[in-house]
Amino acid sequence: MNIAHRGSRRLGIKVTLVLILVASLVVFMAIGEALAQCGPTPDPCGASKLFADPSRDKLYVHQGELITYWVEAGNRVGGPYPIPWGCDVANTTVTFHQPAYDGTPTGNSSVLETLVYFPSDESNNKVYFATSHAILYYTVNVDPSVTTITATATAQGVLMDGSCSNAQSDKDIGATVLWPDLEITKTGDEVSKVGDTINYEFFIENTGNETLDRVSVIDDVIGDITNDFPATLAAGANDTIYKSYTVQPGDDGDSLENTVVAI
Repeated sequence: MNIAHRGSRRLGIKVTLVLILVASLVVFMAIGEALAQCGPTPDPCGASKLFADPSRDKLYVHQGELITYWVEAGNRVGGPYPIPWGCDVANTTVTFHQPAYDGTPTGNSSVLETLVYFPSDESNNKVYFATSHAILYYTVNVDPSVTTITATATAQGVLMDGSCSNAQSDKDIGATVLWPDLEITKTGDEVSKVGDTINYEFFIENTGNETLDRVSVIDDVIGDITNDFPATLAAGANDTIYKSYTVQPGDDGDSLENTVVAI
């Protein structure tokens, strides 16, 4: 009985060893297959040359204005000839992230391409092998405190270097948000009567972040005083002018009220 029992244990050990060997073989085959899908080992192709370059049609924009973006993605060769060449990149996804309400590139995302294969095309010694994507449109919608918006293009794929390394490229592109704003203040003598001359002071200031061109400054009593102000007013700049008005009989009453409008 004891002999039979020991023989049974030896058989169990042999079965276990066989199972371990089979499992190891399966793992090695899986690893080999995965490496085969990522190119030869070792591969002297060099580092990733994957890129995603965004462009836009406007550098300065206003709230509510439409911006046109486009993205070019591809795989640049490494150079100089013949080594190191950029590796081929497989299973590439190209994504565009538009600006969010706070101006950062965390808004809506658009997937432009999926499962794209980008060869380095070293045989033809090209600068890059690229594809251009459809035009994207974005209407500026940001918090009034935001002065810069940023969008990001991302390309991510698998480097064909024999080890399935990750290949990723992110590139930002910005634009300046302009907020035009103009303030005008008018002060004058508080007490007057018919025949008196009222002296007025007009203080105008550009409180926005862009240069403003003069359009018109109209006072409903004095009249058009546009040409008394500078033709342009830089952001943060101001100007003061002085005008006078003689109170007419038709102005008689408890008060003389008037308004000035600057555009």
